[in-house]
Amino acid sequence: MLAGGRHRALAERYEGWRVDERLIDGVLKAPLRRESPCKALLKLAESASLPKPLVELRRALARVKDEAERDAAVVAALVLCKALVKNAGAYGEWAELYKWARSLVGRQAFTVAAGDIKRLHEAHNGLVGVAGRVLEELNTVLTLYSKSGFYKEADLKKLKSLLEVDLKRAEGLAEANYTRLSDYSDVGMGTKAYAALLSIARGGLYGHAAMLLMGEGALADIVISTPMGTYKKAKRIAKGRSEAVDPSRLPKGAAGRWEDRAASALLHYLLGSAVNEDLKFRHIGEGFEVFKAYGGVEAHIDTR
Repeated sequence: MLAGGRHRALAERYEGWRVDERLIDGVLKAPLRRESPCKALLKLAESASLPKPLVELRRALARVKDEAERDAAVVAALVLCKALVKNAGAYGEWAELYKWARSLVGRQAFTVAAGDIKRLHEAHNGLVGVAGRVLEELNTVLTLYSKSGFYKEADLKKLKSLLEVDLKRAEGLAEANYTRLSDYSDVGMGTKAYAALLSIARGGLYGHAAMLLMGEGALADIVISTPMGTYKKAKRIAKGRSEAVDPSRLPKGAAGRWEDRAASALLHYLLGSAVNEDLKFRHIGEGFEVFKAYGGVEAHIDTR
């Protein structure tokens, strides 16, 4: 299952793993009831049938001993889950656009209408927006906790250090290659949650790894593990499917390898285009020549 298929699987699974938003909010707002988010989650598990991401979160908490870290893991994973459930359609739409791009690149020549380029930009903005909603939700939760009076000052300070998003480091992690993942071993859980969704939107390695874990419902592993740890877990999942964490790194000759790389390159090119006219593409080797059309007259603008 390659790039477009992973987006589709993500959409379908989180559509199926829907949970009443009020239940998640009830856990996130537990400090208002003088209760920790971790204890609220464990109580919820006793009284309700939980979707896989929440079941996996409950299991993962056994690996975390510090109370502040357990609460932070619950908050970061639930905020991530809430964002994926509420915005599953954004990933489904991107999967359809990827399928559309893949159908084009096999042709010797094809035209992309200005309207399709606009639709692509809007869909991509939707993916980036999902990450933005995680940032907003985390900030809202931390403000609520600061006002609740539930946490001691030292515990609140630790929670903030774990859940506040470091935007600069999140940007770096979202675009990091394999050799740079270890540079982000000390980032907090909130930063990892935000960076994972941002990296998915940008086609980064961390996003590819996160999607594999998200597809297994392992949201807690993303926020608890280091980015390199997330990558290694994703690699084991990918290996079991005869895939690669980064679809562009599939072994030479793997089925569909060229089409997937070409589709990704086409989408990347179109996202970088501010052109308001139709574009015509012609194959040259494994690349493209790109033309604008002016009343039946073509003007060469690029070679990729």
